[in-house]
Amino acid sequence: MKMFPSYLYDTQSNAEKKVFQKIQSTTTLGKDAVAFHSLNIPEHINQRSGEADFVILCKTGLFVLEVKGGKIWRNANGWTFTDRNGKNYLRKKGPFRQAEDAMYSIIDRIKNKFGDKITKTLIFGYGVILPDCNLPESEEWSSNILLNSNNFNLFDRWLSSFAAHWREQTPWGKALSDDALKEIASYLRPDFETAIALHSQIENAEEQIERFTNEQFNFLDIMKENNRIICSGGAGTGKTFLAAELSRRLSPENTVLFVCRSKILSSYLKSKLRDIKNTVVSSFDALSAESSRRDIEKFDVLILDEGQDLCNFEDLTVLESYLKKGWRNGTWYFFHDINNQAGIVGKYDPDAMEYLKSFPHVSIPLRKNCRNTKPIVEEIQRLTNSDMGVPGNGIGPEVEAINASEGGQAEELCRQLEKLRAENISFHDITILSAKDFNSSCVNKLQRSSRKHIQVINDFNISSPDLNKIQFSRIGDFKGLESQCVIIIDVDKNLPNYQQLLYIGMSRARAKLILILNT
Repeated sequence: MKMFPSYLYDTQSNAEKKVFQKIQSTTTLGKDAVAFHSLNIPEHINQRSGEADFVILCKTGLFVLEVKGGKIWRNANGWTFTDRNGKNYLRKKGPFRQAEDAMYSIIDRIKNKFGDKITKTLIFGYGVILPDCNLPESEEWSSNILLNSNNFNLFDRWLSSFAAHWREQTPWGKALSDDALKEIASYLRPDFETAIALHSQIENAEEQIERFTNEQFNFLDIMKENNRIICSGGAGTGKTFLAAELSRRLSPENTVLFVCRSKILSSYLKSKLRDIKNTVVSSFDALSAESSRRDIEKFDVLILDEGQDLCNFEDLTVLESYLKKGWRNGTWYFFHDINNQAGIVGKYDPDAMEYLKSFPHVSIPLRKNCRNTKPIVEEIQRLTNSDMGVPGNGIGPEVEAINASEGGQAEELCRQLEKLRAENISFHDITILSAKDFNSSCVNKLQRSSRKHIQVINDFNISSPDLNKIQFSRIGDFKGLESQCVIIIDVDKNLPNYQQLLYIGMSRARAKLILILNT
């Protein structure tokens, strides 16, 4: 059965791992059946939010499975669950009620989305799987909706009878059409398949998870099925997210080399992808050391992020030496934004790009901006004449643009920082981006009492910055990264790459953007 996600994300539940493998290998519900692991339920019927362990969608209908590992028993006080460490948890609600509530929550959402045209005849049901223990027979639940440990090896047979049970319980139900199955699957998909977000959180705000757009989901499927991809997209279109997620998907069966020019970005990604055994994340300059440390001379897959920084014949020759079968026959994925970010870091040669394009490959353009709010996108377009794609994050705070003399920028910066603090925005959600290094920047002219709250980001502290400090970085060094609130300083209109610096710096902001520009 096709699984979403296609591999098991990090989970502490051995029971869920066992069930994941069983569902993934079964064909008993038909070739069109799909399953979702750890499906998020943002609007749960009995609580603020919830999660379904597994949701199966097939021609027969929609089914929710609750998985419990360890020991389980019930008495007058409620249900007690014992985890693998021997710790007991008492709950009033049992696994059957949990599964039922999750099922109705999902059905309600589908009904709100599609109306009665699908849900009126949809067959749906719930079940409980206990890979580690056995519940006795009871009048309160049917053996058709419970799979105990002693029958776990008969999973396919049980799943078939489980679906048949709910089909019999719904005599008015009808099999899902191909179109209806695809519509529901597409609707549910963004609720679980996520990538690691590269941003800090605003204090007191709920944690936000960067969701791929449906367009990007489809692109991931295309990428996995093709050996050579050149993916182009402006800032905020999710290139780094796609590259990181692609490395996760490919690593179980391949050795993957994930390369970018920036030491800061590579250090950050290394910390976020450290759980992937077969993926090596490296800056370009550290390739030899990283390859030797992992004792891998050539890799099955090469993934390049911010590829425009490495698109010259010298760098491409070095990179090819680490790729099995080379550029012509190897497996590689090149993510870039040559229209707006080339030349700021590294060296870009148009002839080298044509050379890369001469090899058989699939080109994928990304058009959906999934990082910046509409006001930010519109201001970037106004100031830089850049094509930012279609804004996907909706409304947000208006961009603030302040003109100040070179000598007055430090004073204006101090005022803006005080305003942000008055609005209860935490220091770690603020990033100052400059065209200059710290010592040359107007930041260095702030009072000592203000400077002590600022941390210069580098490749050592980017993975674990001081949460009590504001981040500072040169604009070029912050490529591929992002922040909830960005303040741009030290950008002189007379600089030859003025618009490029603005484009890169402004597009790092997820929600709040402040420009302090030289008059």
